[in-house]
Amino acid sequence: MKARLLALAALLAPGLLACSSEPASGTATGQTQSGVITFATFARILDEEGRLAEGLNVDGLVSPDGDAASCGKRDYVSPEGEPGVDNQFGGLMPTIESKVGNENLGQLLATAIANGQLLILMSVEGLDDAVNDDAVTVKIAAGEGIPLLDSQGKFITYQTFGVDLETAPTSRVPGKVRNGVLEMGPGEAVLPVRVLDAKFNLDLHGVVGRFALTPDEKGGGVAMKGTISGGLETADFKGIIEKLNINKDAISAAVTLVGLLADLHYDDNLGTCTQISAGLRVEATPAFVIP
Repeated sequence: MKARLLALAALLAPGLLACSSEPASGTATGQTQSGVITFATFARILDEEGRLAEGLNVDGLVSPDGDAASCGKRDYVSPEGEPGVDNQFGGLMPTIESKVGNENLGQLLATAIANGQLLILMSVEGLDDAVNDDAVTVKIAAGEGIPLLDSQGKFITYQTFGVDLETAPTSRVPGKVRNGVLEMGPGEAVLPVRVLDAKFNLDLHGVVGRFALTPDEKGGGVAMKGTISGGLETADFKGIIEKLNINKDAISAAVTLVGLLADLHYDDNLGTCTQISAGLRVEATPAFVIP
């Protein structure tokens, strides 16, 4: 029955989109613009010595070396020159990738997205104007359906997907749009991660995001490209890393290292930080999502 509903919605989607989507540069009626993530990769440390990294400022601070609030971890600077970037998880990437195999995590994520294993939906609700809007809600959910690709292996736009509530809860994060850039957070979000035999939900705290919005004048949708960052509980990390296909010694080393790199949510009682900052760079193409 569900498959029939998805097929029916796929036929109706273009008409529904045409009816609900209005020009992005002007007044609208608080529409919902949805998309499916077609690219995702972890934010990287570009230059450790120069403190250059991808990511966002999660805690709203610019922490120098030895700052107690960040457990002594100095913040990075973005490629655009923005200070205060929190991305300690990026320092773990070389260690994790050395244990995963020949493919890096970015390649594994790309494969999982293309074959429909990693299907994440993003919707911007209450969007009056894709250039400037004081209050919107960003919804993140696990998707349900099989993506269609063109001859070059890229997602075909305006496909129809359902929401898989059994896989992960739907997250809602407040946001606003300024000069065509969607700024979301802070809030809480769950990212459903499904790569190879690893299946887990990534709980991110203090989530912030920044996405460039590109309206499609012909189709009426909006493409999104940007970064989402937040804090990952170190207590949750062990459970996540154990789901990866790596040996016990590597798991132990990674768990120890993440504890040392923790830089968010300082706990006075424990005398340490309980979260490690992380970021994802993502792109989303317009899609229709069944409510």
